[in-house]
Amino acid sequence: MTRTHIAYLILIVLECAILVLGRPAMAAPKREKRPDLASVRGESRSPRIEGELPTRVAFLLRASQSVAERSLKRHASCRGLFIEFGTTAEEILPVIRYARASGDNGRRLCGRGNVSAYVGLGTGKTWICLENFSALNRYEAAMVVLHEALHHAGLSEWPVDPEAPKSSDINNMVRRACHL
Repeated sequence: MTRTHIAYLILIVLECAILVLGRPAMAAPKREKRPDLASVRGESRSPRIEGELPTRVAFLLRASQSVAERSLKRHASCRGLFIEFGTTAEEILPVIRYARASGDNGRRLCGRGNVSAYVGLGTGKTWICLENFSALNRYEAAMVVLHEALHHAGLSEWPVDPEAPKSSDINNMVRRACHL
């Protein structure tokens, strides 16, 4: 067995341990405030996570936001989804806060099985359905991040708004426009 094979095996074992243990993401130690170099370099910014999310979910959320930001940079059609609402994804994504879905709303919505996240109207938060979200790959999760960002931008959804598109239609629109 080569060193490369051993390294891959170690990574697989670590990933399995993280999935099994579901350890919460560790908060970074507080440091003195510095300029946001990611925005200067055009790099991905970490999503704003409130409370604790399991490590796997926090990692997937970061990876999916990076995929979403890359799609936005590469595809004008993806950026165009937000222009219709008089904003840009670059303005919306950094202000969205993500939190673990909980309470009656979380149990009701996440229990459906096809809901990976939902927007708390007027809260500025996207609530993450841990089990459903963690089952996604980073491209599917990026579609969810952009879908929910469109709600923050002002897109409503059926059945709350009978004239609005259904969730599946929004997902298809994001997949096509953002090449996900």
